[in-house]
Amino acid sequence: EPSGTVYLLVGDKKRPIESMAVFRAIGFNPEEIDEAAASDLEPYANGDLITLKSAYPTGTLLQNKATGGVYFVEGGKKFPIIDATIMKADYPNKKVSVVSPQTLEKYESAEPLKFKDGDLITSPGSNKAVFVVSNGQRRPIVSGEVFEQLGYSWKRLIWTTDAVMEIHPLCLPVTGIATPAATTQTALVR
Repeated sequence: EPSGTVYLLVGDKKRPIESMAVFRAIGFNPEEIDEAAASDLEPYANGDLITLKSAYPTGTLLQNKATGGVYFVEGGKKFPIIDATIMKADYPNKKVSVVSPQTLEKYESAEPLKFKDGDLITSPGSNKAVFVVSNGQRRPIVSGEVFEQLGYSWKRLIWTTDAVMEIHPLCLPVTGIATPAATTQTALVR
C-alpha cells in the first residue's frame, strides 16, 4: 500500500481518501488517524476512492457555523433547508454536523431541499388545503373523504411554512381512487 495513504475502513473494505482536504471536509480530524502497517490492511479488500462527491453517498446534514444555515449534502451538492420541518419529517435520525463556511464552499449550490414524495403537507396560507408531494410537486387532495379513501392518516400531516409550500410547484389535484365503470349484468329468463 502507498505510504501515507489514509483509508476509511468500512466493513471488510479499505476505502482510500483522495486527499487530506477531502478528509477534513467530510468531518475527520488528523488526530483520528491510526498508524497501520501494510500487513494490518491485507485482510481488507480494496474499496472505492472517497472523493468530495462520493463522501456522503446517503447524504448528510451540515450546518454553517457562521450563519446557522443547514444544508443537505449529497453527490457533491449542497441543498439549503429553508425550514426545520423538512429535516424533522424526512431526516429525523440524521445528526447535524457543524462545519466552517469554507467547507461548505467546496460543494456546488443546488435548489432548496423539498419534502420527499408521499409526504402530506399544509401551511397557514393554504386555507386548510392538504397536499401530497409527488415528483417534488404538491398535489391538492380535493376533500377529507378522498384523503381517507386513499388510506392517508391525519397523524402524518406535516404543518410547514408558506415559503416551504412555494418551493413545491402546484400540480393537478388528487380526486380519488380510479374505479372501473360499473358493469351491468343482464339476467336472461326463459
